[in-house]
Amino acid sequence: MIIVRDLSIGYGFGTGQVTLSQIRDFSLESGSLTALIGPNGVGKSTLLQTLSGSLKPLNGQIKIGHHDLAQMAPELRAKSLSLVLTKSDHSRQLTVAEFVSLGRLPYANWIGALNLQDQEIIQSAIIATDLSALQGKKCSDISDGEMQRVAIARALAQDTSVILLDEPTTHLDLHHKALVLKLLKDLSSKHHKTVLYATHDIELALDTVDQILLMTATDTKLATPEILMTNGDLNNLFPQEHVHFDPKSRRFSMRE
Repeated sequence: MIIVRDLSIGYGFGTGQVTLSQIRDFSLESGSLTALIGPNGVGKSTLLQTLSGSLKPLNGQIKIGHHDLAQMAPELRAKSLSLVLTKSDHSRQLTVAEFVSLGRLPYANWIGALNLQDQEIIQSAIIATDLSALQGKKCSDISDGEMQRVAIARALAQDTSVILLDEPTTHLDLHHKALVLKLLKDLSSKHHKTVLYATHDIELALDTVDQILLMTATDTKLATPEILMTNGDLNNLFPQEHVHFDPKSRRFSMRE
């Protein structure tokens, strides 16, 4: 579960602060799949990094479950939430299986040894992300899209109650986009995890998610896809002289 109160996000300190967005209070329940959408530059990636603790908020409070994020010890944070970025930093000399196994480090003993249960969790994550055939390959020898799935598999192996993802379907073909979204849906509904992911694949999100967190330059709104479509929020997401949203077909189109 994520609870956000009076949140301001951005960069800098003191008089050098640059505020990107003021976030309306919201909460994401366990078992929910939420898509984070909005125009480029509105602060979606910054919000995810702030929710993960990678960036400090300029103001406000974030709670993960019953814990204040600012007060959580690093070990507890690593066992509570995971973050998957579009471009994951990784050693190009690690194999896929070795990279996925990094997700188990918060649970390893003091020498970093993994037990049989850890190995089973790693293999389950590899199978779930359709990476079995690649697990022996080095990360330097796979495509960007394959590496994206490897990063997601590491988050699965980390087995946290909250999973945050920044554009997890980037670089993926339609088949693997559908695979990833089905996986995220199963993680939320069947395993009661709180999953929030930023995406530009809005039409796919409308067919998949429980709710949408819509960010604009002036506001945020959390609602179901049906409410956002009915209220016209999606048609106002982009300049209407260029892009039109049809709530009946649930599709965007370019105006001529």
